[in-house]
Amino acid sequence: MATIFMKKITERIYKQPTSNKLDKALKARADLLLENATIAMQRDFEEHPVTREIDGGIGSANISNTLGGGSAPKNLFSFIGFDGGSDPLNPIRKRLYSDKQGGITMVKIGQDTRGTSIRYQFKVSAPFEQIYKETPIPWAKGLSWAEKIETDIPGFSKFLPAYGLKNSRSGGGVQLENDVRSESFTPPEGGYLKGIFEKFVERIKGGFKQ
Repeated sequence: MATIFMKKITERIYKQPTSNKLDKALKARADLLLENATIAMQRDFEEHPVTREIDGGIGSANISNTLGGGSAPKNLFSFIGFDGGSDPLNPIRKRLYSDKQGGITMVKIGQDTRGTSIRYQFKVSAPFEQIYKETPIPWAKGLSWAEKIETDIPGFSKFLPAYGLKNSRSGGGVQLENDVRSESFTPPEGGYLKGIFEKFVERIKGGFKQ
């Protein structure tokens, strides 16, 4: 969640004769900023290496550079162990593309007048809690891959890439009891959903400063 303060809009809006017109002008500008920032956020999500790699399934390359080592898993879809043919990104897309409660929201929560200036306070929220509940690691109860990918997904040292095994959930490998490599999982540069949301907030802040 982020809170944004807007010290002023423009002199033209300040000179509106009634608070009703001011509120309408504010809402129109806020709605436009939110729409533009949301479109950019959706683009950032679709173009992110983690999204593209998972979208590619077990045939994808590790374009996110998260899986190092000569015998490392070939891609995130195999390593995280998604069911073959599933769409693990669908729960995130439903949230990021939603204009209803449960998606990205921005609401005015207050205002105050200081001389000739009006300061508006907005709260911008992202449904991280809901997304994390809807993106479980298939073999690690209580953990979200969308959350853990920003720090460390467990089991990297024990994953054996192997295609065609009957007991492989994804079809790209299996988890063993013992370590098969010494390398560790590397979080994506710039984060994932949290990094995308930070850019989203900065775009809105920048729009209010104009």
